[in-house]
Amino acid sequence: MTTYTLNFGLALPDFRQGPWHDQVNNDLIKIDALLFSALSGANVAIWENDIEYSEGQSVVDEADASVWLCTIAHTSALAPTTFAEDRAANPTYWARLLTGFAPRGEWANDTNYFPYDLVYVSDLGIMALCTLKHTSNPTGNIKDDELYWSFLIDMSESDLSSAVAVTYDNSTSGIPYTNVQLAIDYVDSINDTQASQIVALNNVNIAQGNAIAEKLSFVSPNTLTDPQKDQVVADIGALSVKGGQTVTGGFRITPYNLGTIPIPFTPNSLLGNYQYGTNLGALVWNVPTADCAVDILVTNGATAGIITFPGYTYNSANAGDPLTTTAGHKFLISIRRIAGISTLIIKALQ
Repeated sequence: MTTYTLNFGLALPDFRQGPWHDQVNNDLIKIDALLFSALSGANVAIWENDIEYSEGQSVVDEADASVWLCTIAHTSALAPTTFAEDRAANPTYWARLLTGFAPRGEWANDTNYFPYDLVYVSDLGIMALCTLKHTSNPTGNIKDDELYWSFLIDMSESDLSSAVAVTYDNSTSGIPYTNVQLAIDYVDSINDTQASQIVALNNVNIAQGNAIAEKLSFVSPNTLTDPQKDQVVADIGALSVKGGQTVTGGFRITPYNLGTIPIPFTPNSLLGNYQYGTNLGALVWNVPTADCAVDILVTNGATAGIITFPGYTYNSANAGDPLTTTAGHKFLISIRRIAGISTLIIKALQ
């Protein structure tokens, strides 16, 4: 006895009995019709009452826009029987074809939708599949038409603000946070700080390159490129910290103007090894805070006072010329601090 497949009634012949080849050939003819019908769904006719339908013929149920394939040749029921009622009465006559989803984009009001239409609602976080033919409501949202839709994704009632923070193990990175968002914010803030520092350092290098080029007078600073200025800074820096070098040529010195020499006064070699200022009162010169060599030209003003040198190691009898308070007198005071011991020599210039 021959058996048949459930959906399309394809024969399953027993090859031990004949004529099995006729049944196989009929199966191939039916499969050909089924494939042709399934792949040519455009312009499929609407099902009608009292029509002869043959195997492999496709029709559309206008009630819900679904597509059906005839599996057994027959004549459809008389009016007023609907297609759905005819299928219910004869379940082996038709097999439904899934024609795939129809992306319709953003859901809209007052719009015709059909089964398998796929829509989304951005502001509600919804993705939905139409299950029944309908016209969407004119003023509400898709939730008001819930009867016609299957919600594949619905985040309209989700409270994401209370979601548990994602954490991670910070033992390797050493970042002081285990909350992922806080860690990202922390790294971002470090990057911003480092970027600002890099910009600041670059500006310093450019300024130093300009200043050095101008001081050495070998080229106009505005003609140097940034890499050239950086190289000048690097070369001068190396010269200032590395000993054992032979220097060819000399240097021009710009002495530092102390203005009115303050009371008390501590010589500072970082202002320059050659300095000058005006004596306008009784001065107390402290010893330098670090080993150095400084020459200071002192000019007496109208209110010049006696200069004393507490803490210095020297013999006033052989420390050079005596100081005066006469206005206009000038004195060159050479200060040396070596191994923590400060001394001085005074040279009168009048």
